[in-house]
Amino acid sequence: KINKLQLPSALSTIGIRTFAGAEIDTLEIPEGVTALPKDCFKASKIKKLQLPSALSTIGMSTFAGAEIDTLTLPSTLATINSSAFAEAEIDTLVIPEGVTEIPYACFKASKIKTLQLPSTLKTIDSRAFERAAIDTLAIPESVTAIPEGCFRKAKIKTLTLPSQFETIGANAFRGSSIDTLYIKDVKQFQKDSFKDFTGMIFTNNKESKDKFLDAGLQSTQVVNLAEREECFKALIGKTFTEIRQLEKDLELNLLDKDYLTKLEQGVHIEGLNVPNVSFDHLTLEEAVKLKLKVINASKASNHITMFNQPSSEIDKTQPESSREKKTK
Repeated sequence: KINKLQLPSALSTIGIRTFAGAEIDTLEIPEGVTALPKDCFKASKIKKLQLPSALSTIGMSTFAGAEIDTLTLPSTLATINSSAFAEAEIDTLVIPEGVTEIPYACFKASKIKTLQLPSTLKTIDSRAFERAAIDTLAIPESVTAIPEGCFRKAKIKTLTLPSQFETIGANAFRGSSIDTLYIKDVKQFQKDSFKDFTGMIFTNNKESKDKFLDAGLQSTQVVNLAEREECFKALIGKTFTEIRQLEKDLELNLLDKDYLTKLEQGVHIEGLNVPNVSFDHLTLEEAVKLKLKVINASKASNHITMFNQPSSEIDKTQPESSREKKTK
């Protein structure tokens, strides 16, 4: 184990596997180095690694399996080769503008809290994020295809996708642990693109929903945002906190604009004995039931309550016997 390793300033070339398996607290690569070769830092443990400002190329498996606390990629970087960060553990990694391709298995099985991709990105190759565990990842709008096995068995907390795709490749999301996706439209699905996918997908219209169903997803997994009651039903078991976070992540109003706020405010009616309730941890279903009680109490007290929820949604929260009586 080395606390600090200082390399000569005249150094211009580093060989294959030079620092593979090394344990170094601080390492600075001299400015004359413009390329990092294959397996250069493979399985290394480095707390702070400073790369040269003129670096243009990262080789195959350069950081594969590496554990690096602090890593900043220079703006001159243009090329990243396959498996470059496979199985790497890095807190935050920003891929600089100018990089246009994420190569084969680049982040396969990596553990990265926050990964930021450049707006210049055009292509993502197959298995790029397979089995990756990433907290936050946004794919830029410039990417129009998700390739084969791209997110297969991936564990990603927040994944933001482009609004429209040409193609989603075979096994692209197969077995992935991603709770929710918003995909506006896809022109073509390839084989098993969503096989064993257990999350939920929001899309914009019936035609898009039908495509997902044809791809093998269950009707309960695909929500057409154009159908308000369908969206309401999909969210009925989620808490206010979860819904608001979901709207933030997907950059969407999943319900009518300010619907949750109106529902929350509408419960507190002056003159009625309604307890103060924190709605954050109430599910949508619980909130609607509470609202219904207030409406009934309001009518009994000659209060008028405005509530913009369709009666069909209120009916769903009532006991079946009550609905039958109402029908009769």
